Amino acid sequence: MTTADWTFTYTVTKISVSGTLSYYNAVNTSLNGFTVTLNPGGFTSLVSGGAFSFSNLCPGTYTVSVTNTGNKPVGGINSTDAAQVNAWSVTPTPIEKVRYYAGDVVKDDHLLGVDASRIVMYFVTNGNPAWTDRDPWTFWPADPSHLVSANPVSPSTGTAMTLNVSGDLTNQVIYGLCTGDFNRSFAPASMKNTASNTLSLTNGTAIFAKGGAEFDLPVYTESAVNVGAISLIMNFPSDKLEIMGVTLANQANTPVMFNVSGNELRIGWTSVNELPLKAAERLLTLRVKLLNSLAKDETVYFTLAANQLNELADGMAGVIPDVVLNMNGITSSALGVNPVVSNGTLRFANYPNPFIGTTTLAYTLPVAGEVSIEVRDMLGSIVNTLVENAEQAAGDHTLVLDASTLSSGIYLATLKFNTEGQSMTRTIKIVRNH
Repeated sequence: MTTADWTFTYTVTKISVSGTLSYYNAVNTSLNGFTVTLNPGGFTSLVSGGAFSFSNLCPGTYTVSVTNTGNKPVGGINSTDAAQVNAWSVTPTPIEKVRYYAGDVVKDDHLLGVDASRIVMYFVTNGNPAWTDRDPWTFWPADPSHLVSANPVSPSTGTAMTLNVSGDLTNQVIYGLCTGDFNRSFAPASMKNTASNTLSLTNGTAIFAKGGAEFDLPVYTESAVNVGAISLIMNFPSDKLEIMGVTLANQANTPVMFNVSGNELRIGWTSVNELPLKAAERLLTLRVKLLNSLAKDETVYFTLAANQLNELADGMAGVIPDVVLNMNGITSSALGVNPVVSNGTLRFANYPNPFIGTTTLAYTLPVAGEVSIEVRDMLGSIVNTLVENAEQAAGDHTLVLDASTLSSGIYLATLKFNTEGQSMTRTIKIVRNH
C-alpha cells in the first residue's frame, strides 16, 4: 500500500473596519472617552477624536457594543423630550433607531405616554431614580435601512447591534444619544451649565406673609403662549420656605410633578393638549409655606437656575423662544397675607412685543381700584397717557396703544394701581419697530 502526502494551501483575507462615533444632534458632535468592542474575538478600539478602527479581522458578522469608559456624563433630558415622544406616538415619522431606542425608556419596543411620563420623572428628580433597565447611553449604527416609522420597533431593543462585513468597511458611523434625550438637544462637548437662552424669570411685587402661613405664589407669563411642556429648575431658600404643592395655571385640581432637593425646585409637565395662555396669565401656582417670620425689611425671591434645560415647549413640542416669566417675592408682615395678595396680584404685559403700529396692553387687577397708565420715552418724558385715575373693577382688562406717531425705539409703560390705601406699580419695556 502506498501512502502519499497531500498539501493544502488556504488563503485567509484579513479585513479592517473603521468609522466614527458621534452624538446624534444637529451637528453630530464627536464622542470621545468610549470603547467600541467587536465580538466574537473581543476586539476593542478606544475612540479618539471621534474615530475608531479595527484591523486583521476575518469577514463575518460582529456584534458591536460601546462602553462609556471615560465616565462621560449624561444630560439634555427634560419635559420637551417627553412632549416629542407623545407627539411621535400620535403622528409617527421615520426616525433613526438610536433615537427611537433613546425614547423607549420603558424598553417595551413602543414609544407611548408611559415613556413620556418617565422622562418627565427623570428630569424632575434629576436622574434619581435612574432608568431601571436601560443604560444611560444608547448607541446604534447609522443606516438608512435602520429607520423606524411606527410602533413597535423591529428588531426589538433586546437585539444587539451588528455589523456584517465581507470586505473592508470604512466610514461606518455609530450614533449615540443619552437615553431619554429624544429631541437630541444635548451638546456633550460642553458639559457646563449655562443660563437658558429661551427662558427668563423676573421679580414682581413683594407680597406680605407671616411665619407659618400658607399661600399661593403664582408664576405668570409676560406674553401670550400656547404651552405643551414645562421644564423649570429654580432656586429658593429652603430654610425659609417649604413647597407644599404645584398646580397647573389656576386649576387647583390639576397637580404638576415637582421635586425639591436642597434649595433646588424642579417642575415638569407635558400634555398632548396644549395650554393656551394670554399675556399676564397664570402658568403655574406654587403652594408655599413661610416657615418663620422674615427679618425686618427682608424679601426673598425664587430665581431661575443657570441651566439650559429651563424651557417651555408648544403643542408641537417645539421650544418657545424669548419666554419671560414673573413671580412675586415674599416679605414679612405681622398681619399675614395682605388683602391684595389674598385675591391675586397685579399683572401687566403687552403683545405683540416688539410691534410696529399698535400693541395691546393687558393687565389684571386683583381687586377694584384706581388705575393710571402712561408711556414714557427712555429720557423719562411722558409721550402718552392712556388711563388717568380711573376706577376699574377687579379682573382682566385690555386696551390698544396706537404708537403710529412715535419714533421707533424703546419705551416704558407704567401701570399705577391704588386700592384701600395700598399702592402698586408695574413697569414693562415695550419696543416700537418701523
